[in-house]
Amino acid sequence: MKNQIYLFIISLLAFTSIHAQSESEALLNIFNFSNNVTAVTNDVVSVSIDAVWLASEIMGTTTITGTLNQNANNYWTYSASPSDKLILIYSNGSSMEFVFTTIYGYDEGSAEDFKNSHTMDFTTYIKDYLNLRIQSSATPSSDKTNYVKKISGTYIEFAETYTLDIEHTSDTYYYVSGSIAMSEFNDYIVGTANSSSKSYTLNDQFYVSLAHNSNSGTFARSKNRWCNSSSTMGNTSYKFDGMRINWNGGTQFADSANAGIYNIVIDSHQWLVEGSVLKNNQNYGSIEFSEDVINGTNGPYLIAVLSSGETVILNSLLNPIITSIKNEKAIVTNYFLEQNYPNPFNPSTNISFTIPETGVVKLNIYNILGEVVSELINENLEAGFHQYQFNAINLPSGIYFYSISVNGFTKVKKMNLIK
Repeated sequence: MKNQIYLFIISLLAFTSIHAQSESEALLNIFNFSNNVTAVTNDVVSVSIDAVWLASEIMGTTTITGTLNQNANNYWTYSASPSDKLILIYSNGSSMEFVFTTIYGYDEGSAEDFKNSHTMDFTTYIKDYLNLRIQSSATPSSDKTNYVKKISGTYIEFAETYTLDIEHTSDTYYYVSGSIAMSEFNDYIVGTANSSSKSYTLNDQFYVSLAHNSNSGTFARSKNRWCNSSSTMGNTSYKFDGMRINWNGGTQFADSANAGIYNIVIDSHQWLVEGSVLKNNQNYGSIEFSEDVINGTNGPYLIAVLSSGETVILNSLLNPIITSIKNEKAIVTNYFLEQNYPNPFNPSTNISFTIPETGVVKLNIYNILGEVVSELINENLEAGFHQYQFNAINLPSGIYFYSISVNGFTKVKKMNLIK
C-alpha cells in the first residue's frame, strides 16, 4: 500500500457565515444536500479503511488504535497510544479520530478490496466539523456489489450544525456483451437533517450507466435523477415534487471518458425532464431544460422556473466550457457560486457561477494556508451563467478553496484534489 492518506474534509467555519437564504440558494441546497453528505460519508469510510491498512502495515498486524502522524513529505509514523481509538494527525495540524466497534471483511487483499467487501460500525470525529456514527457494509456477489451506509450524528455545513439520520444504499453492476462493456450504478438516499434554523427531508435517487462500444470507439454516459426532497426554514418550505431528469452524453476520446467528461448530446430522444417546485405546499414553479436538446451540442442546462419570475440554474448537465445562458427563460436574477464538479477531482474540475449584472469577476484558488495558487479569472464578464475548468495537474493532493468576488458579492467553497 502506498504510504499516503488524503484528508478529504476540513472545517469551513473560518470561511463562511450564516446569512439569509435566497430562493435560489434554498433550492440549490435541497438539490445538492444529499450529494454533499454522502460524498463526505464515502470519504470518511475510505479514509478510515486506509488508516487501518496503514497502521496495520507499519505494525505488521491488524491495528485499529494508536496515532498516525504525517510529516511535510507525506511520510507517516505510528505510535501505539491511545489504546481506544485511531487518530490521524496531518502535517497541516488537522486531525481525524476513529473509534471502531465492528470492523471485518475481506482482508486478504488491498484496502481497495476491503472497501468493496466489509462490515463496519464506527464513529468519526473532526473538531468543528463532524461527529458521526457510520454503519457501513459492502456485499459483493457474482455480478454486483451492494453498499449500505447508515449515518447518524452531527455535521457542520456553512456554520450550521445539522443532526443527521440518513440511510444511503447503492449498488454497482458490470457486464460485457459482444463489443459493449457497461457498468451501472444505482444510489438511494433517504432521511433527515435538522439544524436550529432549517430542516431537510431527503428522498433522492440517482442512476448512472457507462458504456463503451469497442467497434465504434465511442463512450457514452446516461444519468437519471429523481428528487422529492424538501426543506423548511422558519415558516417557509420548499419541495421538489416528482422531479425526474434523464440526460446522456458521449465522447470518442478515452482521456475524456477517463476524466468523466461526456459532453456531447448523442441521443436527444432519451432526454427527459419533469416535476415541479412547491412553496408552502403550493405549486410554485416547474423543472425544465433551458433550451431544446440537439444532438452534437453540449445541450441545455437544468433550470427551475419559478412563479416569482426567478429562474434558478440547478445543474449545467453536459456543459464543460465557458458559456452564458442563451435562452430567455434562464435570465439570472441572483449571484451564486456552485460546488465544483467533479469533487473530489483529478486533475481537472469545473467551477460554475451565475451573476445577474456585468462586472469584474475575480475567481481565485487557495491552499489551506490561504495562499493563492491560481488566479483563474480576473476580467469583466457579462451577466449570465459561466463555467470554467480548473486544472490542478501541477498541485499536490489536498484541500483547496475557491473564492469569487464580483460587484460586492463574495463566496468561498472547498474542493478536494486526489491524485
